[in-house]
Amino acid sequence: MERTNLDKTIIAEIAKAWMNAAQPVVFSGAGMSTESGLPDFRSAQGLWKVRPESLATLEALENQPDEFYHFYQWRIAKLWEVSPNSGHQVLTDLQRRGYIETIIT
Repeated sequence: MERTNLDKTIIAEIAKAWMNAAQPVVFSGAGMSTESGLPDFRSAQGLWKVRPESLATLEALENQPDEFYHFYQWRIAKLWEVSPNSGHQVLTDLQRRGYIETIIT
């Protein structure tokens, strides 16, 4: 895919801002890990289509502890079934090189 001049300009501006930032922070969401095989939350196959969103609350822990623990045990078990993808590896490399201070997911 060929980049336009506008694309190159925007990329250059982002790179300049990044390099001038005192403590660059990356915010990522559940979609970052879908490439690795983890379900996101809101897509057609997302967790909220399978599990009710109400399980992700303190009230669920108090009122539905069995369902709450089952849901989170399942989510944690899924982590052991997958590997980091190229996006994770790029962020790790950038953080090791000092280009990212913090990653928030």
